[in-house]
Amino acid sequence: MTAADNREPQHGPATVRLGSLLARGVSALDFWILFSARVSRRPALWIALHRLLAVPVLLRLRSHRLELERGREQVRLRCRTRSRQVAGLLAGEDTIRAADAGAGVDDIEVTQVHPWTAWWWRRRGWLTVPAFVRYRAATASIPPSRRSKSLRGNLARARRNGLRPRAGGERDWGPAREMAGAWARARFGSEAWMPPAHAWRRMRRHGRLIVIGDGVRDVGMAIVVRAAGGREAWFASMGIRASDRALLHAGVSTAIYAAALKEAKRCGAPVFDSGRCSVRADDPIAAYKRRWGVRASADPLSPVCAVRPLTSAGERALAAMPLWVLGPGGRLVLRSARAAVAASQFPVSAASTA
Repeated sequence: MTAADNREPQHGPATVRLGSLLARGVSALDFWILFSARVSRRPALWIALHRLLAVPVLLRLRSHRLELERGREQVRLRCRTRSRQVAGLLAGEDTIRAADAGAGVDDIEVTQVHPWTAWWWRRRGWLTVPAFVRYRAATASIPPSRRSKSLRGNLARARRNGLRPRAGGERDWGPAREMAGAWARARFGSEAWMPPAHAWRRMRRHGRLIVIGDGVRDVGMAIVVRAAGGREAWFASMGIRASDRALLHAGVSTAIYAAALKEAKRCGAPVFDSGRCSVRADDPIAAYKRRWGVRASADPLSPVCAVRPLTSAGERALAAMPLWVLGPGGRLVLRSARAAVAASQFPVSAASTA
């Protein structure tokens, strides 16, 4: 095989635009099915549909290479995924950049696979890593009676700054969408993706909008959706006015979470679902969620990647990443250099990831 055989095909502007439109269309369909599965009394039907539709998508995956720096060591990843499904695996890494196909030896291989085939990849010695996990808990158990010092301090700061929740009305949905967009762009930059208009219409039908004010203006918002036929309260969206960092220091994110949890208890949902997070146990957002008492749980609608090291450098890099991986039966297991710990399991409303 020559170097030319390894070269990735070049695409013209029309092809790139078509690919971008298709990617947005697939993302919109993903969200439609995700929302339908969350609010349905029979989520297994929507999960089965999602997995059937994933088959043609996985027949054409994008090949690319990434390089990350871990201390003095450079690690190359050879990836075959749709879009940027590998992003959760690398959340928190300091330096990540695109790499040329023929520039060096690949250390880690990442391939997006169908969830129904995850067991087969595990039998071959690969790690099966979801793109996302959900953080959930029994509503009555959160926040924990013994709260961390940081959570106690954040709650006190929010009270001192006069942050109070109120029920949102019809006129509040427009500003709420703007807050959600500003917050997404602040977190993800150019990679931010916002639900399309039809998703917001469904959230208005099924969800309750809560607006956080400081006595002068509205500074934050939360949307809580009654899911699984009322058995769960899903914290579907949050936003902060103009992504103002000063508001974060004032405790607005704490006020938003507290208001969402209060709404979950008001509607009597036994389970509180705080939403998705990356598979990295050291993700700062995951650490913040855990302070409230929610714990990682498998997401049956998450894409799945098979991952394996190709060199000793790849082995060291993977060993240093505290990852939630899928074990037998779709059970979520924390794989880290210190230990492998199974996630606490409690009844869920969706089928196993397997």
